[in-house]
Amino acid sequence: MVETGAIGEVFRVKACEGIGTPHSRWHYDRARAGGGAMIDMAVHSIESAAAVLAMLPMFVIGLLIQRFLVRWLAMGAVKG
Repeated sequence: MVETGAIGEVFRVKACEGIGTPHSRWHYDRARAGGGAMIDMAVHSIESAAAVLAMLPMFVIGLLIQRFLVRWLAMGAVKG
């Protein structure tokens, strides 16, 4: 339906993924984590949307919920 345009032009895809706490200690290590949980989790939604739409996104915007950010800031896992 997306490829034929039957549902119109897709201009936004919204996805949400989450885990209660990072499943591995590397998320807390800035040198190893890079984007941490955001990079680890977001790739799944991006890939799913790309597969369904048969196209890559033009851009991706991510949001880290403050509930986890406060905890990670306290642990030194991310910079404020």
